[in-house]
Amino acid sequence: MMEQSLILLSAGGLFDFGATLPALVLQFLLLMVVLNVILYTPLLNVINNRNNYILENLSQSSDLLTQADELTAKYETELKTRRQSAQAEIKQVQQDLKAIIEADFSQVNKLTNSYVNDITKKILARNAQLFQVMFGSTVDFKDLGSYNLSSQLFYNIWFPYYSRENRKSAKKKRNVLI
Repeated sequence: MMEQSLILLSAGGLFDFGATLPALVLQFLLLMVVLNVILYTPLLNVINNRNNYILENLSQSSDLLTQADELTAKYETELKTRRQSAQAEIKQVQQDLKAIIEADFSQVNKLTNSYVNDITKKILARNAQLFQVMFGSTVDFKDLGSYNLSSQLFYNIWFPYYSRENRKSAKKKRNVLI
């Protein structure tokens, strides 16, 4: 066993630290410099550029979001004020239209009432003329109610020879007897 360990430590053995070890270290360092220049530096530049691009986009997007929030708030307040002004304008227009309609209705009512009164007067005057022509007596339809008018018409049609004076005297006679 000792022989084996001497073989390992002897010149040309497995652990011979001659010129190969510094050559290996030199090759490793040269490989690291070449890889650093050719591979790692461009790769790190691409990664840094990508990170910068992402950070710029994030900052731009956050700026755009804040601007969008500000615009949204501005438009919402403007929309709210416009809605309020529109509601106020609608109320005012409704009130104006209501006043116009009420004025028109009152004017139409006055006009209708005047026409109805005129027509009623004409009808009553014509009825009085017809009653006078038919029965030969003058009647004032303004003083008579609808019941008295209909009863007078009934008596004049069914009892044409029984005059108004005869009816009054008959009423007095009945009152005296009762």
